[in-house]
Amino acid sequence: TPPLLPGRPCPRVMESLDMEPEADKAGVVWLGSHGLRDGRRVRFRHASRADAGAVRAAMHTSSDDTLRQRFFAVVRDLDDRELEHSLQVDPGMGACVVGELGEGSERRLVCGIRYIRADPRETAEIALTVHDEVRRQGLARALMRLAMELAIKEGVREFVAQVQSTNEAMLALLARIAPRATRTWDGNLQHVRIPLVEGGIQPSKSP
Repeated sequence: TPPLLPGRPCPRVMESLDMEPEADKAGVVWLGSHGLRDGRRVRFRHASRADAGAVRAAMHTSSDDTLRQRFFAVVRDLDDRELEHSLQVDPGMGACVVGELGEGSERRLVCGIRYIRADPRETAEIALTVHDEVRRQGLARALMRLAMELAIKEGVREFVAQVQSTNEAMLALLARIAPRATRTWDGNLQHVRIPLVEGGIQPSKSP
């Protein structure tokens, strides 16, 4: 596989994306999906309180590194209040999107992204995670693209991310998809400001 150039998406990843919303027979609105190398697809939807158990299951089976990158500590569980706060986002203030893999009793959550509007309201803080089982298959990029599309429709103009210096995969992803992002350091944390318009990331089209 040829190396990725800054700001230029991997064709294989872009071809695997499907961002057309659709509702299934159960009334679940799927925001899109992403194909894995083995042919399976991860489907994206808005999170709900009912996902608390699935989130806990994903946390229990995640590696220490994955948990540390998401929570800045090895957190194996959250109390009910913390989970509700993470999964339920007030309309107009942001969104929480999860990625679901499998069918029927085999369904499980394998990734998620959340953004919350800050002050000023045109800025939103983001956090995302991808389970070890499906890492390095373009899911983080797909989640970012979907979150950007949702945020831009709500008037968000900039994402802000806090990334640990040891999270090389996330830093590399941001370097590729947001070459014009600005970065500042605070200890071992890197604060990345990502413009969504006016020369920033183009969420709907690849270069």
